[in-house]
Amino acid sequence: MIEIHNIKKSYVSRSKTVIALDNISLSVKEGEIFGIIGRSGSGKSTLIRCINLLEKPDQGQVIFNHSNLMSLSDAHLRQARQQMGMIFQHFNLLANKNIYDNIALPLRIKKMPEKEIEKIIMPLIQLTDLEQRVENYPAQLSGGQKQRVAIARALATKPSVLLCDEATSALDPETTLSILQLLQKINRDMNLTIILITHEMDVIKQICHRIAVMEHGKIIKEQDTIEFFSHVSSEADNEVVESYLQQEIPELLGSVMTQQVATDTDPIWRICFQGDAVSLPLVTTLVNNFQIEVNILQAQIDYIQGIAVGIMIVEVAGHDAQLKEGLDYLRQQQITVEVLGYVPRNAIRPA
Repeated sequence: MIEIHNIKKSYVSRSKTVIALDNISLSVKEGEIFGIIGRSGSGKSTLIRCINLLEKPDQGQVIFNHSNLMSLSDAHLRQARQQMGMIFQHFNLLANKNIYDNIALPLRIKKMPEKEIEKIIMPLIQLTDLEQRVENYPAQLSGGQKQRVAIARALATKPSVLLCDEATSALDPETTLSILQLLQKINRDMNLTIILITHEMDVIKQICHRIAVMEHGKIIKEQDTIEFFSHVSSEADNEVVESYLQQEIPELLGSVMTQQVATDTDPIWRICFQGDAVSLPLVTTLVNNFQIEVNILQAQIDYIQGIAVGIMIVEVAGHDAQLKEGLDYLRQQQITVEVLGYVPRNAIRPA
């Protein structure tokens, strides 16, 4: 569907050159919801604007439906862009036009007959639950309603891809959820590929099939969303990824933890599990079956697209043979266990 190869983009300011995208490559599959998350200034908005060439990369390739957009003529590029709808954080509606006319705008630009426009627009108005607002103007709408108008307008040209640049950032949590549910319905019922830019991990959890994490103009991690949350590895991840997972090592623990085992130290395990494994009595089993002492330092369970995903950070104590048997048991249950390091035995638990 969309393939990006070695994209670079920079901007020249008064005194220096700012690299916005640094050799970015990724692939988006047809029919998926692909999330790109990053902090402010990470380059994510520049990336999505390079996909439809609103921003032209300095170098690289943007392949859309087997065509390299970088090599198209202006006329052919305009045709390709008609297959890419786009919605923004601030809606970009025309204040002097009512809802129907805002949605119809791209079709009128194409000089489509009004009867044909109506046949296209009315189903979109129904899809976005705007039937009671057709004659209203943007100033009369809530933020969620404005974004629904923007979504309907983006769908008017029957695109195969919908680009969403921080589409829920200006909305409250309840409205955000309703917009995400609408995007899921559009993806499911229309088989529309969606690329979604956000800085909100909850948005990624709700609807994205795959995720790319950006920092300093680079993609530092790309993964299936469920795998991202249930198979954490500090060797591959960095502090940016850790912050999104909300699994930073507690400060007290980090100050005394070492990577080398020594006398009178206990290992720290990070246990990641999903699906049916969430309901297993893991701690009870480790204590009763393997005589391992377990001190839970941090734990959370999320439901990501209906699948339960959990992460625990625990301090464990026991003989080497007991710890090995406990590790083997967890891994037999398809549970990921990572040894984060070792802490002095009395550093956390009371003596």
